[in-house]
Amino acid sequence: VASVVAKAAELEPLEEREVPVTPGVLVVGGGLAGMVAALDVAETGFPAYLVEKSDHLGGRVAELNRTFPTLESVEELLNPLMARVQEHPDITVLLNAQVAAVDGYVGNFEVEVSGDGRSPSVFQVGSIVIATGYDVFDPHRKPELGYEYPNVITSLEMEERLAGGDLAVNGEDPQRVAFIQCVGSRDAQVGNPYCSRVCCMYTAKQSRLVREMLLDAEVTVFYMDVRTFGKGGEEFYDEVRATGVRYRKGNISEIYRKRSDRSDGGDRVVLVGEDTLLGEPIDFEADLVVLAVGMEARADTADVSTMLKLPRSSDGFFLELHPKLRPVDTAVGGVFLAGCCQGPKDIPDTVAQAKAAASSALIPLLKGAVPVESATAKVNEGLCAGCGMCVEVCPYGAPGLDERWGVSRINAVLCEGCGACAVACPSKAICLQHFTPVQILAQVDALVGV
Repeated sequence: VASVVAKAAELEPLEEREVPVTPGVLVVGGGLAGMVAALDVAETGFPAYLVEKSDHLGGRVAELNRTFPTLESVEELLNPLMARVQEHPDITVLLNAQVAAVDGYVGNFEVEVSGDGRSPSVFQVGSIVIATGYDVFDPHRKPELGYEYPNVITSLEMEERLAGGDLAVNGEDPQRVAFIQCVGSRDAQVGNPYCSRVCCMYTAKQSRLVREMLLDAEVTVFYMDVRTFGKGGEEFYDEVRATGVRYRKGNISEIYRKRSDRSDGGDRVVLVGEDTLLGEPIDFEADLVVLAVGMEARADTADVSTMLKLPRSSDGFFLELHPKLRPVDTAVGGVFLAGCCQGPKDIPDTVAQAKAAASSALIPLLKGAVPVESATAKVNEGLCAGCGMCVEVCPYGAPGLDERWGVSRINAVLCEGCGACAVACPSKAICLQHFTPVQILAQVDALVGV
């Protein structure tokens, strides 16, 4: 109590401050999450700017044939949404574009967008939603699985074949089809120890569609563990097994080609591994093998992370501020996450998170102003040597060097009052308001009875 009283005697009054907000939200990524977020923002009457790196909207979902567990056509699901986004008067769609630079703070971001040979455009927005999606694991990184063989394909390539209604291998329908789960997921050797959450379900979907197209085909799924995430997942899995799809618990360690005498090159492949349930070796011949590849953080995630000062988790995806209470917030105020850029998830979870991110992004816009932390860092320019150490240690990008005067200046809107800069400053030029040296020493003196 004495230390608190001693500190209170040295306190200086701080003003409550706030800054006005620029109406508008920039959404990075034109996949499902990005479109849902942009549409929700625009429906409230605020402008939304949707930046997509490719020449079309839809993202990875547009590459799919049907969804699980309802087997709904992706075209019927996606096309109306894309039309609403492209026709909405408050949504500006920028294709073949990418974010080149970001400056500012919550409520007042200045974003430079370039691409497609045009001169860069600058947008003033109050919030940013990151919905950059994911990359698919490259099975070439596991050469033992024989992806170089023509009858060993990925799950995305299987989606194309199912959409086209043609599963033929060398002109003939395959009689034995094998699916291998967890390719690039739950595999620490390739740097992905996590579960991709969708592979078990889309494999069940694809195996069921194969059974419907090829009534006499033998379909076998080799799995580590079956994880049926989502509503209706377990029931769908039971339905698939009831159609005659065999599930065999085992690890496939190698796939090699078994040569035949056929002139059309119709060689089968052999799957070698271990049945981990029965403790027996696996030696399985197949006409067609589908590798259930998992999700990875996009290759350009590091660039976006550096540009926006967004932290990433150990698996490479963007890190949310709190996994339970703030799953769409980031360490940077005004920047929110939506979809698989934060981690693997299915369509319902992606849409839910996109709507949550849009709602969070709208909060400062609806208020019209954002409060500024009062207990921020303060620079004594007479002591500052302009070394830049405060710039390096600040996780929020609040300090910046004034090139003209050679001193550091703190952006009070970005400052969260963590005190990292004050600790790092070798000149003792920075102090944290309400935690000044005079106030802290007064507490110490009171505690030791001086």
